[in-house]
Amino acid sequence: MTILNKISDLLASKVFKLITKTPLDSENDKRIRGLIFCEDVDSLERVPCGFIVILKKETFKNLVSEHLYKKLNENKIIALCLSGNEDDVLEIQIKHAENNNIAILVCPEIYNISYLMKHISDNLFLDNKDIYPNQKDFSIELIEQPDIQSLLLQLFQLNKHNVAYKDILNNITFVQSSNIEFNEQVRTYPIEELKKIFTCIAIIDEKYECGFLIFEKIESLPHSIINAAVFGIKLNVRKNLQNEILHKKYYINLFRDIIDNKIQDNITLLQRLRSINIRKDCQCFCILMTHEFFENKKYNDYQKNLWIKLLEKYFSFHFHKVFVIHKPEYTLLIILLNEGQSMNKIKIKENITNSCQMLFENITANLDLPKTIGISNIKDSLIELKEAVFESKNSSAYAGINKMGYSPIFWDDLGAFKIICSFSNSVEARKHHLKFLSKIIEYDKIHNGELINTLIYLEKNNWNTRQVSEKLLFHPNTIRYRFRKITELIDGDIDNCDFRFDLGLAIKLHQIYSWEEIQSVHKDAFFS
Repeated sequence: MTILNKISDLLASKVFKLITKTPLDSENDKRIRGLIFCEDVDSLERVPCGFIVILKKETFKNLVSEHLYKKLNENKIIALCLSGNEDDVLEIQIKHAENNNIAILVCPEIYNISYLMKHISDNLFLDNKDIYPNQKDFSIELIEQPDIQSLLLQLFQLNKHNVAYKDILNNITFVQSSNIEFNEQVRTYPIEELKKIFTCIAIIDEKYECGFLIFEKIESLPHSIINAAVFGIKLNVRKNLQNEILHKKYYINLFRDIIDNKIQDNITLLQRLRSINIRKDCQCFCILMTHEFFENKKYNDYQKNLWIKLLEKYFSFHFHKVFVIHKPEYTLLIILLNEGQSMNKIKIKENITNSCQMLFENITANLDLPKTIGISNIKDSLIELKEAVFESKNSSAYAGINKMGYSPIFWDDLGAFKIICSFSNSVEARKHHLKFLSKIIEYDKIHNGELINTLIYLEKNNWNTRQVSEKLLFHPNTIRYRFRKITELIDGDIDNCDFRFDLGLAIKLHQIYSWEEIQSVHKDAFFS
């Protein structure tokens, strides 16, 4: 049986310092059952009885609620161990800890979590050799395994029972088993069924459920080994995630260079394409999705990766290769076609619509639906990618301007709007916009008015004030007053066909400029 040290014995190592006034008499100096590393404050409530909790400084800063310390006391947590020094602990935290009989230890000499866990485990287990005679430090060995399969092999050799990891992010199951039935069960059964049969430990990182560590039998394993296995899988999940993000940078850089006109000949293009395992140039098109984005919105790599995988999954049903470039403000899909696939344009539109529909039906609760979706025409070569991005961007703008939600909007269907987009950024277009609308825009700024919005609705509804009042939910007299004020400011005769055409063009340009102003996508290198 493993003999565990007490807090007083840990302090004797001279590495740890007790900063709370928790008396270490026989009642308070209880034996420690194990240690656990907690990534965030929420996971503290799930810590087993009798454990020491290891925390980073960043996590410990958020541990100020008295309610949480009471909860830790109810769960009989032995101590909180911080990889930092006394200055990292607030007086209010010390007060709450002392009131709830919880010790706070600081370890100023060891900042690396892995080494800190190793040092504590060295001090906790007095008689490891009797249990694991061939393992000098098994916890650290688990944490340092280069991949998940190697980690499971180590666990299997130690525990002599079957073990598996079900990766939810990538829909992959890793198994170390000598039993065919166990192998089939963990690979084919849904996780809810597996929970009824085996011990399933959720791997949660940044509050995101990445997968489950599945044990056939767990009784003989000490908590420190289980915690080390969980921590080791977390490290490998993060490493794999970062490797995927790094791999995506190769094709992002390639497409960025094409859009920036750094690749203009087929020979250079083919050389660069081979670096992302594409053997020849092919037809392509772009889909741009815009998203609501707020500066204080929390956003992590797991959400980003899950969103990318969902897009790849549902668009790959119909298309040869799908590349996803994602930022919080937008998602750009660059889709490559097989030879002959572009011949049936109606079928391609149908496939895009079906892919979007499948995506929306299967999107998870922690991901947001896109605000708009714009689709370009099909291009004969990747050299034309810049034009495809332009078309998808402006198709998305059309959806936003006309409040069409996340219905897919195709560049091919936009009629005269395509022509307006082609010259909207020219100097003449800017001058035309200001010539007709500058006074109204200035008036709205000074008076906090809504004349420009009213003008847009008037032009859209054939200058019928009653229809506009119904749509904007204002009294007809209010709309009539605004109409008179608009006619005073625009210096022209609205009944004149030529003037009305010029004014309508200025309004369309204003809608494009306003949409771009509230979107951040145009600031990105892909849209400059």
